[in-house]
Amino acid sequence: MHTYDLSPAAAAERLVAFMNSHGVGYDAGHDLLESTDGRDSAALGYAGTPFPTSEALAQARTLRALLLDGVGADDGFDPRALNELAAALPLVYRFDADGRATPTPAQEVLAARVLGDLAALGAAGHWNRIKVCANDACRALFYDTTKARTRRWHSFGQCGNRANVAAHRQRKAGSA
Repeated sequence: MHTYDLSPAAAAERLVAFMNSHGVGYDAGHDLLESTDGRDSAALGYAGTPFPTSEALAQARTLRALLLDGVGADDGFDPRALNELAAALPLVYRFDADGRATPTPAQEVLAARVLGDLAALGAAGHWNRIKVCANDACRALFYDTTKARTRRWHSFGQCGNRANVAAHRQRKAGSA
């Protein structure tokens, strides 16, 4: 059994990888949940968790769509749909010697791992730190770790720098 760091930052990074699996930015059009091929879920952010079976793919896609709908939405998620999905996933609690409990899927089910991370992120009040890249050609999700929560691009080197150079050129062309 693989153990996961349930800190908000670690949970957020896995959630971001899972949500970006629909093909955004430079991976546009490449959906990692298109079909099963027996691989591990590492590319989805969940190394050590078996890739969803053909039956579980629809569940994983539904969960991803629910999460994507909740990013940046004023009203957040559709809790009814999330609760229905969560009710179908068996979870158990694993206790440490000091009494701390970690919810763990009874089986290595990707959707259960994702919901566990969502619960950890929600408990920390960090869901609103998941943002969409301001580059319209990219639209990748990222976890904003800045204190003021003002980060705009998933990668400054890839998207932020390009936006700043384009804005500079536009200003320079307008002043000429």
